[in-house]
Amino acid sequence: MKKIDIYIEECVRHLPKKTKEDVKKELQSEISEMVEAQISESVLQEEAIRKVLEELGDPKKLADRYLNKKSHLIGPQYYTTYLKVLKIVMVAVLIGLSVVSIVNIIFNALDMQEIIQSFVGIFNAELQVFAWVTIMFMLVERAESETVTHQDSEPDEKWSVKDLPNDIPSPKSSWFEGLFGSIFAIVAVVLLNFRIELFGVYMFSENKAFDVVPLFNQATMSQWLPWVNAMLAIIVISNLLKVASIKFSKKKEWTIIFLQLISVMLFVWIVVSFDIINPTISQEIAANNEIFASMVDGLISSVVWVIVFINIAEVLYKTYKLLKV
Repeated sequence: MKKIDIYIEECVRHLPKKTKEDVKKELQSEISEMVEAQISESVLQEEAIRKVLEELGDPKKLADRYLNKKSHLIGPQYYTTYLKVLKIVMVAVLIGLSVVSIVNIIFNALDMQEIIQSFVGIFNAELQVFAWVTIMFMLVERAESETVTHQDSEPDEKWSVKDLPNDIPSPKSSWFEGLFGSIFAIVAVVLLNFRIELFGVYMFSENKAFDVVPLFNQATMSQWLPWVNAMLAIIVISNLLKVASIKFSKKKEWTIIFLQLISVMLFVWIVVSFDIINPTISQEIAANNEIFASMVDGLISSVVWVIVFINIAEVLYKTYKLLKV
């Protein structure tokens, strides 16, 4: 019976949220009746389930029968995913630009006109996010429609129960992981490109409320920042794939693992190839104290390699789990 649950879950995964429960009940009832009919003909239960599911065919194509195929900009198959991704990206950009604007207002004592311009800039950025995400999903929708039309003119490839995953995927943990990963990466992109000076060690002093010792080497920023942006873009794409959960498949999971591995390799290459860290950070933090300065250098180096180790361990663990499926 577990195969039936997995099959139904794979089918409703492609449907809008408001129709999922009704379709689940309908399929559960229909499949149960078909299996019972097979068993009444002296077919073993496991074999009966296999025959029924293969008769129903690919759950993705079965889901298509429940979808409204009217003309649309973004169809029901992708609409729920589109809203998820749009909300995540818009919230992340809003948070990042708001932090930049607030810090800018506080530290640069902007007048009212400049403050209004800052908020207008945030509004314009949100409009651009809306436009680009919508265009991206529109293109995916059109490409999918053309693929389906092309496939309809060709003989269907035989679908088998063996094509089902071994278990029902648990998207919640992956969804939250993808959500926070996406927001973190987008905020990091915004801050690195517009307010890089916010990254640093904040130290209290006698003359000012605090001094900020820069974490990154701003003198070489033009060399390493494009590569960091590329790395963060890969992280955003990887996390959005987790959030989207259009379909659970090995191909998607392998893609996420591959993207994570690429981002780790890029991170190592950036750290090794460029002077990304402020070369005088330890001296500025621990002036006239060589032992403490050496400890600061060691701490920064340790943090970098701990990040690499954790990511590689995660890649290996995900690979191991996926190979067992």
